[in-house]
Amino acid sequence: MKYCLLTILSLLLALTSGVSQTKQPPNFLFIVADDLGYEKLGCYGGMGIHTPNLDQLAASGVRFTRAYTSPVCTPSRMSIYTGQYAHRHGYTEVLPVHLGTQEAVNFEKFTSYAQLLRAKGYHTAVTGKWQLATLEFHPDHCRQAGFESWCVWQIWKDGAKTKRYWGVTYNQDGAVVPVDSNTFGPDLMAQYVIGEMTKATNNGQPFCIQHNMVLPHIPIIDTPNDRSNGTAPSLTV
Repeated sequence: MKYCLLTILSLLLALTSGVSQTKQPPNFLFIVADDLGYEKLGCYGGMGIHTPNLDQLAASGVRFTRAYTSPVCTPSRMSIYTGQYAHRHGYTEVLPVHLGTQEAVNFEKFTSYAQLLRAKGYHTAVTGKWQLATLEFHPDHCRQAGFESWCVWQIWKDGAKTKRYWGVTYNQDGAVVPVDSNTFGPDLMAQYVIGEMTKATNNGQPFCIQHNMVLPHIPIIDTPNDRSNGTAPSLTV
């Protein structure tokens, strides 16, 4: 490889390359939380927020104790998709998608892990924050990056920034998803992920899904449970 790959991407490709022709390749669900620092999690000693579910996940898995990143939207996502550090892929600032930029990442120039896994027969899908192109101007951009299907937040529409939580504007496979005022965006994306996993499994196809959550990014909002119970926004995850 020309550039040093991130550990997780090397692991993905190593796992798939080591699978025999007669054995089902492993499935991957890669969850990326938005604006979640390690210091907030109980499994890393955090005490300000109650995180029992994530602590349980960490207890049964592997925790990283050292990592290097560019903790903003475009640079971090480009590093995940391409396996390159920001000084290699060149995206060190956030693309102004919230302002309707027509600039977009050229995935003919970059190789993504989704392109590689799709070539190996994987069903590939992505959700949440994209931040690599304004989908109003580049509606097929997720597919160019190697994803067969997507349900992502379309940040810009009709000359204005859209919403990510309630009253959302989500783009699924090139079209805006019809919703009403009672539709909670994060739940909509979670249902999409479950549907994509189910579809791939029923088709006998391995899947790789990157779930880019729009939570817990500010503003901290009320969830469906908060609304039904009449409580304040919860920070239990």
